Amino acid sequence: MKKKWVLSQEQFDRLLNWLDKDREKAGMKYEEIRQRLIKYFVARGAADAEDLADETINRVTNRLEEIEKDFTGDRIRYFYGVAQMVWKEYLRRPQPPEPPPPPPDSSQSEQKHRCLEECIQQLSADDREVVTQYYFPQE
Repeated sequence: MKKKWVLSQEQFDRLLNWLDKDREKAGMKYEEIRQRLIKYFVARGAADAEDLADETINRVTNRLEEIEKDFTGDRIRYFYGVAQMVWKEYLRRPQPPEPPPPPPDSSQSEQKHRCLEECIQQLSADDREVVTQYYFPQE
């Protein structure tokens, strides 16, 4: 992830003011938007959904001077538009490889093997021969 850009108090205040003139309502809207953005990224499988939500908010805040005088409508729609671009950029980033699966539990493996041996022993000699030839054909 890129270096995280931190909002200054002045930028954060400007964002809250853009969300609502009432400071308390603005704070509630901010939290709602952030939570919805996190869900947006989680639903797409992002491991760092909170960082992507913060990146989206930071980008909107960074462009407030350009958008605050002309933008009308529901603010969350603007955030979602920016979130789509953040998501597309995220998909282009090199992703860390999947961790390898944990090694099998040797005690479970041994138990399964013993169970299989016991089951094979309960077969008739002819059936045991068919199973053995099927799974271990001799060349």
